[in-house]
Amino acid sequence: SPRLTLPAPPGIARLQTTDLALRAWRAPDLSSRSLAISSDGSQLYALAGDEVVVIDARTGATLARYAAPVGARALRLLPNDAATRP
Repeated sequence: SPRLTLPAPPGIARLQTTDLALRAWRAPDLSSRSLAISSDGSQLYALAGDEVVVIDARTGATLARYAAPVGARALRLLPNDAATRP
């Protein structure tokens, strides 16, 4: 069933859309200002401070950290083939 994922500093909340009940709490020590979700829903990307944190959506484990561009305010995921399109 559909879920809503949103930054809820500190942490990331996953809510059930039918009743807005909290279903999961991820990265409880992370204060993010933007989120993106992989197309298969397996990974969350959180813009926090000066980095992008990749989080396993199922377990909440941090998978990777990458430096974010200075002044970044939001995340946007591109399709895998975006670099090869004209």
